[in-house]
Amino acid sequence: RHLGDRSLKELRDIHRDDVEKDLEFAGFLVISCPLKSDSRVAIKEIRKSSHHVTMITGDNPLTACFVSRELKITNQATLILKPAKDSDEWNWEAIDRDIELPCIPKNAKRDLVEKYDLCLTGEAMTYLATSHRKFLNSLLPAVKVFARVSPKQKEQVITTLRDLGYCTLMCGDGTNDARSEE
Repeated sequence: RHLGDRSLKELRDIHRDDVEKDLEFAGFLVISCPLKSDSRVAIKEIRKSSHHVTMITGDNPLTACFVSRELKITNQATLILKPAKDSDEWNWEAIDRDIELPCIPKNAKRDLVEKYDLCLTGEAMTYLATSHRKFLNSLLPAVKVFARVSPKQKEQVITTLRDLGYCTLMCGDGTNDARSEE
């Protein structure tokens, strides 16, 4: 499908659902971006020193969850907070979609935090910050993966954890992480 001659603003305003319909299959594209050779060792050393490791990335949540599993940041089933398809509700959904829980279970610690590793997207963070701030603050320390977050949201994660009394340290792999690392 040809998108025609559109300005950058017009391209940014197109909704993903509109772009991804009426497509013709042209083939597969496989992109491999292997982990840096010392990443596993560095994460292992940090964990051995009794520190909690969390991934904060702009990547797609499925990519982030895969990498976090490879690095052993996550080791249980990982749930991602997503908007429900046909309602205004939000639910926790497993990557393979075999588990679904309400956004705020009756006993969040027992039914969510202790059983699963958690992934929040930037969109989910915005939703929780707007609708359930207290729940977000209680959940933030338990989240193992933050995905599709902006540099500003990375900074918000770090500063909120600090405000909650946690000692935080961040390392980044790009210039967009500079604000969070200050």
